[in-house]
Amino acid sequence: MAPSNCYDFPLLKDEVTTIVQDAVLTSLEGKAFDAAKVNDWVNTITVSCIDDLKRLCKV
Repeated sequence: MAPSNCYDFPLLKDEVTTIVQDAVLTSLEGKAFDAAKVNDWVNTITVSCIDDLKRLCKV
């Protein structure tokens, strides 16, 4: 449940942690390191985090 003010960062800490962990696991779980794919992985994780964080303010 998001607080009434979506910028109340201390209250969002647990939700943000979950969002970031899920994005990283979804993108990297079971994959071997490949330097050629690092930029793609970073972009995928970043976009996923931003999209999910935006949803916190819409609740």
